[in-house]
Amino acid sequence: MIKLIKSFVASSLLTLSSSVLPVALPLLIAVPTVTMFAPPAKANKTEPFILRKALGCSGNTCEVIVVSQNTAKVYKIEYFGRIGAAEGTEIMIEMNNYGDRWYEVINPVNGKSSNIYSVQIIN
Repeated sequence: MIKLIKSFVASSLLTLSSSVLPVALPLLIAVPTVTMFAPPAKANKTEPFILRKALGCSGNTCEVIVVSQNTAKVYKIEYFGRIGAAEGTEIMIEMNNYGDRWYEVINPVNGKSSNIYSVQIIN
């Protein structure tokens, strides 16, 4: 096995204007496939909301009033594209773990989603 690696190393040399540079590929073969670091923490969370009132869509943007099922706070959100959710139904909102950045509104019934561009707290 060592002879095979040495042979590979010898055949993997690059000659560049009379300089000889070793290629680093053989080092990758010798590295064990063990994870050295813990997996990264999940960057986002998804929380349930009730679509209380649809305020309408204009062109590619829609506005709705939603209520958080976790905190009962009321928000007005604006997003791109229609997701086909009816008033009184549950929607999901993807946000960062701190809740200060909202990314996407999702209709779990039909799977449609849309990017959020504005969030306002009503109460």
